[in-house]
Amino acid sequence: MREADVAIWLQEPKQNDLIRRPLFTVHFRAFVSSQYLKRFGEPQSIDELQGHRILAYGGPLTSQIREINWLETIGREDRPTQRSVMTINNIYGLKQAVRRGIGIAVLPDYLVTDDLDLVEILSGVELPELQSYFVYPEELRNSKRVKVFRDFLVTKARQWKPSAT
Repeated sequence: MREADVAIWLQEPKQNDLIRRPLFTVHFRAFVSSQYLKRFGEPQSIDELQGHRILAYGGPLTSQIREINWLETIGREDRPTQRSVMTINNIYGLKQAVRRGIGIAVLPDYLVTDDLDLVEILSGVELPELQSYFVYPEELRNSKRVKVFRDFLVTKARQWKPSAT
């Protein structure tokens, strides 16, 4: 982690010389726009995803975010993955494609808080989630800068509530 003094990671670090502080859990949910619902209807179950327009994240998929393309594989253990109609290598771009009615995508809750253009679907289905960590090297344990920033982040993380769509 020598590129930065501090970082926010979406997996617990394995290095013993790094201090880690859990911040919050990132929940993933499936979203569409109301425009999409009018044109294609709402899938009521995982089986009904077949034939719907799936949007995928196409950037480098590290092990902790691989599940963001959950819609391509869920319920298809004995069949080929469902092909996406569009792959986007930017999570914000993926959100914008959903907002424009292009298809269904899995998005992290922090990205959709208070976005009235997005409608959660498959709300009864358990989707992936990730724990976020504030991480810094052991040698910065007594750094006032790091302590102030850590305290600020922890306070904000406690105050933040994901949207209950």
